[in-house]
Amino acid sequence: MKVQTKRPLPLLQPVPICLVGTMVKERPNFTTIGDVAVAGIQPALIMISIHSNHACMEFINTHKQFSINVPTTDMIKKVDYAGIYSGHSVDKSSLFETTFVGGIPTVNACPISLIVKEVKRIQIEHRVILVCKVTESYINESLVRDGTLKLDSLSSIAYGLDNRYYEIGVGIGTGYQVGNIKQ
Repeated sequence: MKVQTKRPLPLLQPVPICLVGTMVKERPNFTTIGDVAVAGIQPALIMISIHSNHACMEFINTHKQFSINVPTTDMIKKVDYAGIYSGHSVDKSSLFETTFVGGIPTVNACPISLIVKEVKRIQIEHRVILVCKVTESYINESLVRDGTLKLDSLSSIAYGLDNRYYEIGVGIGTGYQVGNIKQ
């Protein structure tokens, strides 16, 4: 039997944890975001929801571009730090080794980095929801085998609405194949 929660919750699991890369005060800044989702594959689209007062928003408002970096579980302390402390008051430029792609900082240690461009913006109360087109994708060579993307060794971080981090990485089947039962 199900019980109703005290307040409405977007209980979809897992919620991927990403690092949004922008510039703040002319220095690289990374913000931990859990409100991110794939919105399409062709074209490659991502939706992200950010509080309107995040330090990264000035850069995004001006340039309409930023990076989305997928961290791994061994980065958890730095990733959490990037989410606890605001770029308004803390210089996070030395938190991660970075590479710049067209003036946008990416995190070297993250096995996946995406450069995205805002194509649509919706504001609901204090949340800014950005629909973004992926313009460039970078992935560690270790995640490509025999010319095919293999994410089984990617131990990315998920966030649960129980305020805990979780590890993702165990494959349990191939999409659009495990349910293909011919009778």
